[in-house]
Amino acid sequence: MISIVLPSDHGKEKVKLDHYFVASDEPLFIGLILSPSDRLWPSMKNADSVILEIGRISYSFRIPYKIEVGRNSIFFVSPESGDPERILEALK
Repeated sequence: MISIVLPSDHGKEKVKLDHYFVASDEPLFIGLILSPSDRLWPSMKNADSVILEIGRISYSFRIPYKIEVGRNSIFFVSPESGDPERILEALK
């Protein structure tokens, strides 16, 4: 399970992502699929980085690629630091 960690008035808010996939494991890229009607979409559209919680551990990811596909957007994220193998294992 993946959640996006967002700043909020109460500190941090975690929002669960339902649609994602591993686009590449070497180097690691994860595709996050969001609809423009999703409340996360506006902040993701303008972001260069994002914090994802995977397996109860938070990781910083950069967002180097964003594409529009049909009614959705795919945000391709890559870890800024950390162990890609550990992230992949947590996604299983």
